[in-house]
Amino acid sequence: MTDEKKAIGLRVYGVTLLSVGFKHRADALQLPRETRIDDLKIEVAANIVVSEDAEGRELATMILKVGSAVVTPPPLYQFDVQMAVQVVPDPAAPNMSAVEFLARSGAATIFPFVRELIANLTMRGRFGPLFPCSDQRQGDESSVAQAARGGAPAGERAR
Repeated sequence: MTDEKKAIGLRVYGVTLLSVGFKHRADALQLPRETRIDDLKIEVAANIVVSEDAEGRELATMILKVGSAVVTPPPLYQFDVQMAVQVVPDPAAPNMSAVEFLARSGAATIFPFVRELIANLTMRGRFGPLFPCSDQRQGDESSVAQAARGGAPAGERAR
């Protein structure tokens, strides 16, 4: 049981980029550079895997996948990013299990890294950078809270 008055007692073992893919829609070069990327649907999915580290401690890994939804017609930007965060208990002060932490806060922990990667990747695209939202403008549930259920938050674009 977690003692809410203590520190969580975990260490981040690592944050790793697993895969990345990006492409423009086939007609991108025929469109003006000022074309806005509106209503891009983004899919978010999370998966937690449990194993042991070299010292036999619980090693929990969350893999967060964020990508443009497959729709017709295809979006101007099509991307797929997978990042992982690994967490182990702190042997000096264990408090919360690594799985409990990732189930509660894993997606919110790794989402800023994914958001930065997508912004950097799309900044080099024809239509400017895309900054995926960590909240929904129309709803009241955050996209990262939806991640384990495969929710689809909206994205925003800077101009």
